Amino acid sequence: MQPNWVKQKYNTPLYNDVLWNKPINKQFMGKLLIMGGNLHKITAPSQAFMLANKYEAGQMQVLMPNSTKKLIPKPAPPEIEFLPSTPSGSFAKEAEQDAMHYVLWADCTLFVGNFSHNSETGILLENLSKTTTLQCYVEDGIDYFVDNPLPIVNRNNTLLVVTMAQLQRIVKSLKLPTAVSLSMVSSQLVEVLQTITSKYPVAIIVYHKQNIFVGYKGQVSSTLLPSEPVDWRLSTATSASIWYMQQPNEPFKALTTAITQTVY
Repeated sequence: MQPNWVKQKYNTPLYNDVLWNKPINKQFMGKLLIMGGNLHKITAPSQAFMLANKYEAGQMQVLMPNSTKKLIPKPAPPEIEFLPSTPSGSFAKEAEQDAMHYVLWADCTLFVGNFSHNSETGILLENLSKTTTLQCYVEDGIDYFVDNPLPIVNRNNTLLVVTMAQLQRIVKSLKLPTAVSLSMVSSQLVEVLQTITSKYPVAIIVYHKQNIFVGYKGQVSSTLLPSEPVDWRLSTATSASIWYMQQPNEPFKALTTAITQTVY
């Protein structure tokens, strides 16, 4: 076993103290902001909203571009706020002031994806990343940063839920000594996560070979899942964001425990 690498089974959490400390009063469950969607797709923010209810966030707010209004059954849920969109249906630069207001309101912002590839949206996300609030990035929310990851890996209170392919591009962009490959063994991946999270204040979650790995400040946990999940990212990101938000003083323990409380 490598130093600072712990293993847990999906049905056997390592940190029972974190389980006992989870808030049971909605008042203390935190404020979660979910942001994503575009003219053609709202799957990610819609699913994240349902998952956040399941995983017991406190207050919730969802931000979508106003181009998505036609995709939402009327009346729209009161938790959804529609912000200005580009002609192609993504978040526009005019959305920044309102988006910033909600980011500063939230205990955690979950950038869930379906942003589409748009330069205005990319600038908006980079500007929102300059705050000090807790933020989680998943799916194409990360794609805006894989070739220039410093804005998100070099900020405190950041969680990245990445695929191996996204991690590969991030490691390459950061010019780290150990390359990432789909064929690498677990101990090599652990070394990569230890290297990144020792150098940068970011937390990273990645799935590889039926295990979900959590890296933070040079510590790594791996959780063996009972079977290979069909789609693990959004459920993991939503659950992990809530656990991190609710127990911010114990990020590594909270994120490791979150994996055992996530439905795959």
